Amino acid sequence: MPSFSRVALALVLFAIALFCGFGYLATFEPLGFVLLRYVYAVSGGLCLAAAGLMLFRPRHDG
Repeated sequence: MPSFSRVALALVLFAIALFCGFGYLATFEPLGFVLLRYVYAVSGGLCLAAAGLMLFRPRHDG
């Protein structure tokens, strides 16, 4: 995958992770759904991990 597309995908994943972080914090309001808190946390963590892999894993152009 070319460098530009890897960076663009990492930025999109980072934006999704930020949205999940906001959603995670919003579920701490009264009557918040506990299941949604876990979904936001896992989704955000996976997006951050995938963005890190996109940016820091060495390229293998074959």
